[in-house]
Amino acid sequence: MEFEMRMNFLWSTRTGVRICALGAIAGLSLVSACSGSVASNSSGGEGLPAGATQEDFVAAFADMDEITLTTQTAAPPGQSVSVVTEKYKAAVEAWSGGKIKIDITYSSGLAPLDRAPTAISDGTMDFGYVVPQYDPARFPGGSALATTSIVLEPSPVVGALQALPVLAEATYSTDDIVNEFEAMGLEILLPVMPQDGSVLACSSERSSLDELRGAQVRVSGEEGAQQVEALGATPVSMVMSEMFEGLQRGTVDCSMSTLLSADVVGFVPQAPHIVVDSESAFGSSVNSIVFNAARWQQLPTVARQLLHDQSRVLVEEYLQALLDGTKHAIDTAVEAGGQVSELDRDASTALQAENEALIKGVAETDGISDGNAFTQAAKDSADEWATILNELGYEDVSYNDFAKTYERDALDLEPYLDRLWENVMSARRPS
Repeated sequence: MEFEMRMNFLWSTRTGVRICALGAIAGLSLVSACSGSVASNSSGGEGLPAGATQEDFVAAFADMDEITLTTQTAAPPGQSVSVVTEKYKAAVEAWSGGKIKIDITYSSGLAPLDRAPTAISDGTMDFGYVVPQYDPARFPGGSALATTSIVLEPSPVVGALQALPVLAEATYSTDDIVNEFEAMGLEILLPVMPQDGSVLACSSERSSLDELRGAQVRVSGEEGAQQVEALGATPVSMVMSEMFEGLQRGTVDCSMSTLLSADVVGFVPQAPHIVVDSESAFGSSVNSIVFNAARWQQLPTVARQLLHDQSRVLVEEYLQALLDGTKHAIDTAVEAGGQVSELDRDASTALQAENEALIKGVAETDGISDGNAFTQAAKDSADEWATILNELGYEDVSYNDFAKTYERDALDLEPYLDRLWENVMSARRPS
């Protein structure tokens, strides 16, 4: 999610009253102010097989000293993006028998998201969210991966469910992206998090090339800037927290952002005219969760396995927040006098042509050793997962139909999560 969730996790070790200081970052981050580990928590050791029960994990942690993880989020308690962390905290603490503690600090952050990779690699934090396209010089492959997200279905359900498996498989189809992280001393926990596709949220109706010409559109990445220029608009850089005021003052006309981001930041009433395209996707940020590689290797195997296994909770709750936020944003837009509209044919054609050029650029980038194979693998994976999702019963619906019919309890994510772990995540489980 492109909204800067300042969720900070801090790894520390303690015995008795030993306490470690809190560090912080922006994005979901797990931070450590302590580098040592206690003897009973030595690295490696025996792990547990996949499918081990909660009782098995509790028993494995029985003789270990506590490990404290401190997390920080920019949102208040109970807010959708905070619930993601709260549920993860509850799961990890329960499955470790209370031996792994997660302390959550709300509405705060100490390191900007664009510096998160350095903060993790230098030990300021142990792991957290990074956005590779914020630093394309260090992460040319990761930036190419973000651009490749435009191969996903531009739909609220199928597109959101496609994102993680398709982009994870693309990540692991080449050594280039993994090597970029390793070169900075980073270990991947989740190569990408679920993501919702971006939309144009505008203060007035803008669906044709004539209406978009000259509009000031806030973007967050290079691919978004190129898409906006292809539509005749002007891309501008503006942090999300300034969008509300920018729309009120008229210094910006639209934002290319996810609906969840717009909903969390709260500017939908000022930009209730939402524009999507059913044929082509707008660019979207890709977030990865990575560890300080040295710290990751210091952890007991069973702790690494638990953190990996319970990342399913992060994925499920993030997806839930994403879907809930999408519906709420659309409902808010309608209440404010707006609606979800499709790009007119002329604008849709221009966007499609630009997306083809962007994918060609990925194929030719120096960041991927075999760009053609990489982009083709992503396209093939997107087609495969569209088929899988259809077989599992997830329907490709429009944004308007989604908002009218979506009910949280009626959409069962378990079949999707089971297949995701079977096809993609199980091969990455620590051993």
